[in-house]
Amino acid sequence: MRQKLVLASVIVILTTSVYMLMPAFAISWSEYTTRLTTHVGFDVLPSITVTSDGKIWAVWTRCVEYQDFNLYYKNSSDAGASWSDETALTTDPSADASPSICQVANGTVWVVWSSDRTGDWDLYYKTSFDGGLSWSNDTRLTDDLADDLSPSIFESQNGTVWVVWSSDRTGDWDLYYKTSFDGGLSWSNDTRLTDDPDFDKLPSITQTDDGNVWVVWSSDRFGDDDIFYNVYNGSSWSGDMRLPTSTDLDTDPSVLQTFDHRIWIFWQSRAPTATSATDDIYYKYSLDDGATWSESIQFTMDINDDWWTCTAQTGDLTMWVIWSSDRPDGTDWDVYCRTSIVGDVNEDGRVDIRDLVMIAMVCWSGEGDPGYDPDLDLNGDGWIDIRDLSIIGRNYGKTDS
Repeated sequence: MRQKLVLASVIVILTTSVYMLMPAFAISWSEYTTRLTTHVGFDVLPSITVTSDGKIWAVWTRCVEYQDFNLYYKNSSDAGASWSDETALTTDPSADASPSICQVANGTVWVVWSSDRTGDWDLYYKTSFDGGLSWSNDTRLTDDLADDLSPSIFESQNGTVWVVWSSDRTGDWDLYYKTSFDGGLSWSNDTRLTDDPDFDKLPSITQTDDGNVWVVWSSDRFGDDDIFYNVYNGSSWSGDMRLPTSTDLDTDPSVLQTFDHRIWIFWQSRAPTATSATDDIYYKYSLDDGATWSESIQFTMDINDDWWTCTAQTGDLTMWVIWSSDRPDGTDWDVYCRTSIVGDVNEDGRVDIRDLVMIAMVCWSGEGDPGYDPDLDLNGDGWIDIRDLSIIGRNYGKTDS
């Protein structure tokens, strides 16, 4: 025991100053919540992404006096220590809402959203090749006479841009998607993904490191709102699968895979009958590609409502969660964010010697060994070793406040 403690101390001295970009899993969250917008009115429906230069981007819908909906964005180049000024992304006199943002492999930033500028709701997008210094014109993506709402965008490993959304073109709300193999020069036809007679809405899309495409959404097909997902393996879809949550009203999910291969789903939940109930954000994660899931974990518990969550992970391994809330007074909606604490393996709100010792005690154990614990294998490579100790060293001293 004494030798392991000495070893741990030596390793932390040697590795604290060494930067090793290894994937990590945080099981502890900062207690501090940052308010990203302070506009008097409604800043809602945010989306977040991290670009290759390390910038964190947030884009959202702003409503002024209940009638003027436009998109705004801001970004941070210093891990959230400071943020750029808010910039209007759209200025059309009609309503623009529900943006989704991503960066593709060639560095272009894409934003897709819904707009009613043609008399019904259609999808539009615009792009920036220079980090937001300039933007393309608004480009119409769908033109069905029904309403197309709540898009989600990402680029797959083979360079295909995917957009999934919810539409009422068949008389109830179903999910549709379309793809582009050439950076938006051409698009596939709209493809229907769900055909349940109940409402399927608010999708989120991502690709996992095994190449599978995940679409997660909410549906009321069992009498209350539940979270569902469908997985595309490159040739076929798995079929609709229900995420085990609760009898509460669960909606507006966001899906993310972190660098340690865990799949996370965040969503908002409300008790279906209590008149005093508020919406809070919950999450689950899966270690085995969705075969099993963790228990539902409550992420927010403010007395006001927390809605419309979105997640991303930065290169320093921190998970970022942003959402809209009418805290503190229940009248003004703003965008908020909260981050993970990388390396706090004992979940006491601090990265310190206790976390280091926990890993050192089982150092050099691998999958199948008696001492192996996947929660201590911070980089998810199947071994608990110096790489995991270096992650503790890099984040040593961080706290939840």
